[in-house]
Formats: sequence, C-alpha cells, structure tokens
Amino acid sequence: MVVFVDEVPAPVTRARERANREFAEVLRANPGRWARYPWPTRYPHSTKHRIRHGHAAAFGSGFEAEVRGGVVLVRFNPDAARGRGHAA
Repeated sequence: MVVFVDEVPAPVTRARERANREFAEVLRANPGRWARYPWPTRYPHSTKHRIRHGHAAAFGSGFEAEVRGGVVLVRFNPDAARGRGHAA
C-alpha cells in the first residue's frame, strides 16, 4: 500500500542552536539572573556540563549552569566571562 502526503513534516530534531542562541542573548541582556533552561532534557547534568564548558554552540564563556530537582538553571555572569572566576 502506498500512502501519499501533501506536505513533508518538519524534521524532529534535538538540535536547538538557533533557539539556544536567542535564549543566551536574553541571559546576556539580564546578567546575573537565573533562568530555567526552556526545553526538557533527558540528562540535566549533561546539559549543565555542556553549557558550563561551552560545548553547547550558543553558550560560551561566562555562562553558568546548575541543576536543582532535575531542572537546569542557567545564567550569564559577566565577571566569569572576563576571567574573574565562577560566582555562585
């Protein structure tokens, strides 16, 4: 049996580079304020590690992440971005 479709559905992907860049820009505009990572993540500690160490494309120097109750919290710390260390 052949099933035809009128449109090809949008791809289902875990890549959120563009959306993460927008999220990162909002955090940069609000330094020091914690925000919930806005997407569900199966492995919150892995997400935290990727953000902290700049392995997620949108997040570079100065981003801090913590996990509380399975929720990833992220903030931009301009002092850390300038190499003045991690502040909690």
